[in-house]
Amino acid sequence: MILKNVEMRWAKILGEPRDKYEPSDGKEWSCEFVLQPEHVEALKAAGVHERYIKEKDGTTYIKYSRDAERRDGTAAKPIRVIAADGFEWDQNKLIGNGSLVDVQYIVNVLAKRAGLPERGKMAVLAIKVNELVPYEQEEQFELSQEGTTVREDWASEE
Repeated sequence: MILKNVEMRWAKILGEPRDKYEPSDGKEWSCEFVLQPEHVEALKAAGVHERYIKEKDGTTYIKYSRDAERRDGTAAKPIRVIAADGFEWDQNKLIGNGSLVDVQYIVNVLAKRAGLPERGKMAVLAIKVNELVPYEQEEQFELSQEGTTVREDWASEE
């Protein structure tokens, strides 16, 4: 199944996997897809459970992550990323928020457990980048040669 022209955000899908939110939990590749109503319909029709489709501030999206290690301990394959021309994506060319992609996926049905019903979850097979918004890292702060001094006067906050 393929979702066409989906906006992608927070793409951490190139190169080596990154630490999960809690680094002790291992590594993963991850991204978010911003969904239009037709994407939501297609995912639900394919069997993706609604608990995976989120909404925040008027934006509907689905998060996807792939663990770097399978349950049996073997290394997982990274997400395949291809360019609009069909060639493999340059792993050094970072993908920025707002890039438009096609997403090839299947639905894995997760068994009932811990009181949750049987549910379908999207598993991405490949991503085709149709329109690239280059990733540009914003400078977070500037360090001076002298370093930074933090002064806190806790008594004044009473």
